[in-house]
Amino acid sequence: MKLSLIKYFKYSYPFNIPFVTSNNSFNNREGFIIQLKDEFGNTAFGEAAPLEGYGIETLEESENSVNSLHEFFRNNSFENIYDLNEKLIKYKFRNSVASAITFCGLQLSSFHNSEKISFFNTFNTNIELNAVIGLLNESDTLIKVESLIQKGFRVIKLKIGRDNFDDDLKIISSIAKRFPAIFLRLDVNGNWNFKAALNNISHLEKFNIEYIEEPVNGLSNLINLADELHKLNSTLQIAADESISSYSDLIEAIRESKINYFVVKPSLLGGIINILNANKEAEKLNKKIIISSSFETSLGRYQNAIIAGLINNSSAHGIDTSDFLKHDLTDNFYKIVNNFIEIDLQDFPQNIISKLC
Repeated sequence: MKLSLIKYFKYSYPFNIPFVTSNNSFNNREGFIIQLKDEFGNTAFGEAAPLEGYGIETLEESENSVNSLHEFFRNNSFENIYDLNEKLIKYKFRNSVASAITFCGLQLSSFHNSEKISFFNTFNTNIELNAVIGLLNESDTLIKVESLIQKGFRVIKLKIGRDNFDDDLKIISSIAKRFPAIFLRLDVNGNWNFKAALNNISHLEKFNIEYIEEPVNGLSNLINLADELHKLNSTLQIAADESISSYSDLIEAIRESKINYFVVKPSLLGGIINILNANKEAEKLNKKIIISSSFETSLGRYQNAIIAGLINNSSAHGIDTSDFLKHDLTDNFYKIVNNFIEIDLQDFPQNIISKLC
């Protein structure tokens, strides 16, 4: 496979309303759309979009990495997408760019039926979604939960981590009382200290909670907390998200810690091949990777959906955030029926080309 960069452009799309967590507020989304072609004239698109506060990559670093693609492609050819990924790592391309390029590689490989069949032979074409609710007051949260249930959602990721934990607890209690069948994923964004986390978690065990995401700040603290909860025979699981800032962090935490859930944003960790390799390690230990969006455009969300389909682990994933963007690159590359994404592989990658060329 011989590749070349056709073009790239920067986008900036505002959110409908600012998305607020306990330690960040996002007003717009910026990133890059990259177009490649192979030696046969086939074309493919990928999105590179680092996100402030997650990972260690800046927008400027991403663009510098994109600009080095001309020389990289001029001096290298690739046996397959795995070889492409290895060389991107060897030449130290930024994770968001590697994610975009490997997604392009998957598209271009899909023009050759044998490679497409091999790669997609265990693909899940119906991917369950979790919904996301930011830091809203109690009445607005309950209204939002009810509307999401009416849309078919069973799993809701709820942002918590307020200065007063009693305010969080009141909202969680109200949700549990009114909507007992809903599974909650609580996202603290690292806003508790270690002592507070142990105390707060002890008050949450009676609720229908799948896991608590990033209860403390920093991977070492998260690992220690998971160890302590294991010793205490806690029924609650914790999940790592933004504390995982690199692919090596992810692999080490899967292999060495008591953490059982890993919420990963593929573009921030290098993309398809890295996530598939990590998922193999997770499956060995009965752990789960949850694919999460970092508010990408329709193209980036499609990248995430394809990865979720490829890991095929029956979990709900947080990969459709289209409602957050006021404008978008295109409409979705997939259908959403109730709370499931439906992907038609017969249209991959022609579906992308038809909308972006």
